[in-house]
Amino acid sequence: MKNKFSQFFPLEIQFFAEDGGEANTEQSGEEANGGTEQMYTEADVQKLIADKLAEAETNWTQKLEDAKSEAEKLAKLSKEEKAAHEEQKRIAALEEREAAVARRELEAETLKLLSDKQIPDSVLGLVIGEDADETKKNVDTFKKIFDAAVQTAVESRMAGTTPRTGSGSSGNHESSIAEQFKKALGGM
Repeated sequence: MKNKFSQFFPLEIQFFAEDGGEANTEQSGEEANGGTEQMYTEADVQKLIADKLAEAETNWTQKLEDAKSEAEKLAKLSKEEKAAHEEQKRIAALEEREAAVARRELEAETLKLLSDKQIPDSVLGLVIGEDADETKKNVDTFKKIFDAAVQTAVESRMAGTTPRTGSGSSGNHESSIAEQFKKALGGM
């Protein structure tokens, strides 16, 4: 049973089944999992692979066309225009890198701020803004809302009757302990 995948990755896999394999392995897999796990057929897998390859080919084709149009554009430009164009591309790439570095620094600062305010790091995507001021404002707002929600949840769980303390008698607590000792010692 040769397929497109096996020509790139030849594998020799032995199935540990008594009479030939595939039907028994699928059936035993369903029985072991109670029939709840979805099994993919080879046709499904081949379709998924073909879809991914088509998507990748489309992306490669687009990149190739972009590169060709860029080359044609550069061929029409004079030496000075080419140099200016290359400088613009270099500046754009530098600005993109600077923006990425600034974003990572902002994320690091935000993580520190979240840690200081005892807020889980998982909310980073919710509170991070365009700059440090906006991010700090978002963190403060989130903290207020989070604390209010926690307080409400605690109060709702604690709602009910207040437990009684003490023995219920309205006398002196020390005298009742002394009486209990007397009873325990046999009236001495």
